[in-house]
Amino acid sequence: MPSKSYALFRKAVSTEQQVVCIYDGRPRELCPHIIGHNKSGEEVVLAWQFAGSSSGRLPQWRCLRLAHVQRH
Repeated sequence: MPSKSYALFRKAVSTEQQVVCIYDGRPRELCPHIIGHNKSGEEVVLAWQFAGSSSGRLPQWRCLRLAHVQRH
């Protein structure tokens, strides 16, 4: 069964909505584009991060492991 984060991001992808969340302790504002599983079977999403906190410059593409996502 998909996680709650997976369901949230899947809905955001299908409705073209942004997601505001905490990822690895940092607030993120994202536009998710592709959702699925990586080679290890983890739930992941490819998202465009346009605001929030980041260790690098913004905006940029991010591949996020959904197990590390917390709702904002």
